Amino acid sequence: MKNEYLESLLEMVNEQKERVPTGTLKILRAYYDGTRNGNFELDIEDGFFESELNDALQTLEAAGINNFRLYDNSSGLMATIYYLLRAGFQVETVEKVSRWGDKRYGLRFYK
Repeated sequence: MKNEYLESLLEMVNEQKERVPTGTLKILRAYYDGTRNGNFELDIEDGFFESELNDALQTLEAAGINNFRLYDNSSGLMATIYYLLRAGFQVETVEKVSRWGDKRYGLRFYK
C-alpha cells in the first residue's frame, strides 16, 4: 500500500522539518510498519488517547484512507470506536490476527 500523502509526511518527519501531532505519528507508524511488512491495508495497532483522535482522523482523511483495521486493547478503545462512528466510519467485521505469536482481535472500519 503506497500513499503519496503519508510518504510525504514520513519524509518530513525523517528530515525533522516540522513537529507532527501524536495522533498523526501513530497513523504514520502503522503505515510504515505495514509497508515494511508488505501489508496492503492499514493496520493500526497502537491505540489513541482522546486528545489524539482529531489529528489521527484528519490524517486518514487527508491521505484518502477510508478503510483500516484497528487492533487495540487500550483503555481508550471505546472512546476511539465512538469517535470513529461519529465521524462516519462503520464497523465491517471483527477479525482475529496472529502476529509474532500473539493473537489479537480487532475491528475493520470503512467509510
